[in-house]
Amino acid sequence: MFGVQSHQNYEHDFQQKSFVPYLLVGIVFVIGLILGLVIIVNIALG
Repeated sequence: MFGVQSHQNYEHDFQQKSFVPYLLVGIVFVIGLILGLVIIVNIALG
């Protein structure tokens, strides 16, 4: 089981047929990570 959610919620999450929300969250996370790294490098290079 992932996290601390109930088994019922766990089953509900994996019965969803659409992967679009997971795709969108993944894209947003990757963009945020890249922007964060760019900002850190720019600060480090000063």
